[in-house]
Amino acid sequence: MCHKKNVFKSRAQPPVMSINSTLSTVLFDIFLAVAFPTLCVISWPYTVPFVVFIALILIHIGIAVVRYGYLREIVWPIWADVVAIYMGVALLLSAIVPRQSLTISIVWSTVGLFIMYGHVRKLLFPERPYYFDG
Repeated sequence: MCHKKNVFKSRAQPPVMSINSTLSTVLFDIFLAVAFPTLCVISWPYTVPFVVFIALILIHIGIAVVRYGYLREIVWPIWADVVAIYMGVALLLSAIVPRQSLTISIVWSTVGLFIMYGHVRKLLFPERPYYFDG
C-alpha cells in the first residue's frame, strides 16, 4: 500500500493543551479580549484599521474556542503568518497616511509593529511561540 505525504503541511501537528494552560497564555488572551474591542472602537470611522481589528477579533475568537473549548492549539499555515504581517503593515501605514493624531499614530504603529514582530518571529522560528517563551 502506498502512503502519500501531505506536501501542504507547513508545521508539526497541534499540541494538545492541558486545562491548565500556561498563565502567560491565559493572561495574553484576556489582554487581547479587552484590547481588540477597544482598538476597534477608537479606530472607527477609519476603514482599514477598523477592518483589521474586526478580523483580529474574529480570528482570536476562533483561537479561544479551539484553545479553551477543545484544548488544542491551532497550527497555522505559513500563508496565515504572511497575511498577519500584511495586517501589521496596513496598521503601520494607516498610522501615517492620512495624517492622524499623535496618539492614534502611536497606538496603530505599536500594534502593527507588535503583530509584525510576532509573525515574522514565527516564520523564522516555527518551533517557538509567536510573541514570548512562556
